[in-house]
Amino acid sequence: MSYLGSELRRRGLRFGLYSSASEWTCQGLPGSLGFEAEDAASFAAWGVDYVKMDNCGAPHEPSPRERFARMGEALRAATTRPVVYAVCDWGVGEPWLWARGTADSWRVGGDSSARWGSLMASIDAMTGLGAYAGPGGWNDADMLEVGNSGLSEQEQEVQMALWCLFKTPLLISTDLRGGDEQISASRDRHALESCSPSSSSKFHEGNGDCVDESPPRISPRALSLLKNKNLLAIHGDSLRVAGDLVWRQAHKHVFAAPLAGDARVLVFLSCAVTDNVQPLTRMSMPWTRLGYASHTRLDVLDVLENRSLGVVSEGIVVEVLPHSVKVIVVRPEGRSEALVGERREGTASSRQPLARKVGQKTASWTPWADEPMFAPHPQDVRGYVGSLHVV
Repeated sequence: MSYLGSELRRRGLRFGLYSSASEWTCQGLPGSLGFEAEDAASFAAWGVDYVKMDNCGAPHEPSPRERFARMGEALRAATTRPVVYAVCDWGVGEPWLWARGTADSWRVGGDSSARWGSLMASIDAMTGLGAYAGPGGWNDADMLEVGNSGLSEQEQEVQMALWCLFKTPLLISTDLRGGDEQISASRDRHALESCSPSSSSKFHEGNGDCVDESPPRISPRALSLLKNKNLLAIHGDSLRVAGDLVWRQAHKHVFAAPLAGDARVLVFLSCAVTDNVQPLTRMSMPWTRLGYASHTRLDVLDVLENRSLGVVSEGIVVEVLPHSVKVIVVRPEGRSEALVGERREGTASSRQPLARKVGQKTASWTPWADEPMFAPHPQDVRGYVGSLHVV
């Protein structure tokens, strides 16, 4: 195992291992409960860089907080090397309330799969938790499904955009070697075949999801999405503030986050059904909702198209296709910085609480500065739409 770790690092990779804070792992192999010190010593001797601790078959006692803390303490005692420690109790024990100082990330919901319903469940689980994330501890929405069959190209953009806004760990779950397969829609033939009893895939009766054990190699478009410099810069922005929901009305959602240089990123999400006779959903956002003065003039960038929309005052109106996003970055006019915030390389593994980070930049506005607005009716909010203008 030591050789494996050395060889991975020689190739520019990192060495990650999996265990469980229980007697048995989810695969029925021995877990780490009661053997935290021994396992942590082995991980340290092997040069492990990342440890995921799962929760299958967990006992009622000790509590999740105590069980996961044992491995965190054991890792700190076993090595002075930075080891990213990721805990996974699927959010049932509300780890965002206690895992900071114990772990570097904590899962907030169930396992992801390449299905629209699963993606929406992960987004719902992340909503409202942005204030708990920051340097030293992050909410974990589970792995990216970009490149896997089951999500359309637009749905994969939804996941990548929001995972970057949430600042959740970006863990890729597909074959990166590339191939000629085309990304297919969520109800395509491959998805149906992968659920059939004769296929080699596993069918999970609990949630109806089917998982292809031999996923297709990634398409060029999906690979390009994973490498999108604008999205990755949002994820690695030097301000290091997680985004959250700021407005929701029926199938319309707007998420936002502050970026360095007094910038903001907005993700407009439409969850409208894909066979809607009126496919485009109109959404609006006034600058005052983002902490700017009403007549502030902002440079606007369409992130996915990498296209400047010019200078806009008062607010913005966008149109979004079903199961799609529009990603916008805004910055006060005339700033010399690039529209997308500065990218920080690497993963912060400091275990200091957020409030104690020395030299930590502060945001002038956060998504939780005001309560999210949930409009009671399915119509557009009209109060400011007509007054917006593009210069």
